[in-house]
Amino acid sequence: MLTLKISEADIITARYERISHPLQRIRKRRDVIYGVSQGLEREEVAERSGVHRNSVSNYVKCYNEGGLEALTTFHYGGFESMLMSHRVKLVEYFQSHPPRSAKEDPEKQQEFLDDTLMPLIFKAQTGDCHLFFVDAAHFILTPFVGILWCFARIFPRFQTFAQNLLT
Repeated sequence: MLTLKISEADIITARYERISHPLQRIRKRRDVIYGVSQGLEREEVAERSGVHRNSVSNYVKCYNEGGLEALTTFHYGGFESMLMSHRVKLVEYFQSHPPRSAKEDPEKQQEFLDDTLMPLIFKAQTGDCHLFFVDAAHFILTPFVGILWCFARIFPRFQTFAQNLLT
């Protein structure tokens, strides 16, 4: 049987972070470690934490090998981005040329409005064409953010389209 070797300081940290850590996966892992440290049976810890009993053993092994810090790492089996070989150049470029908002160039916006948008609106009003405005960002936002390459991987929580319909 696998024994958890945990310090009192890590028990206090696990007790706090099982509730307050911003990432749900890490909260679950801390909850498992805290439950095992309190002497609960693995099956009971698994049921309370909502994980498989094998995950309880894996988290205990992981903790014994690297402490609480080891429980914060995720070893995804995904592929490495082709952009990783250009990471340093990309970081340098974006630090020297930060992305800008369209709001920073009001002249360009006015030009688009006068030369492109207003003529299309006029055509639509006279019945010469059909003009549709679609805000589809909320349809794809969460999956897009999940695969977007960035300097720091942050997964913000957004409402899904179905949740937007219900609110």
